[in-house]
Amino acid sequence: MANTERFSFELISPYVRLAHDYITEINKQLGPAYCVDHALHYFKSGEGHYIVDGRSYALAPGMVFIIRPGVTFSFTAKRGTRLHMLYSMLTAS
Repeated sequence: MANTERFSFELISPYVRLAHDYITEINKQLGPAYCVDHALHYFKSGEGHYIVDGRSYALAPGMVFIIRPGVTFSFTAKRGTRLHMLYSMLTAS
């Protein structure tokens, strides 16, 4: 018997609303900013500083940050360099 039910992404919670592979400009500084959704920031390459909820971290390749909605974050690339990051936003329905 064939399944005739229709699939809906609204039934999945949480779901990925946005996914992006991002290489920053040299000396990029972003923020302070905040997300309305959960966010996952994965740094593939580069060095710099990341501040989340008032705590500062030295960025290095392989670092991952999971940000709750409404939490303030910012990042800065090390002088003369770029950051390569993957980020996604996860929305709960």
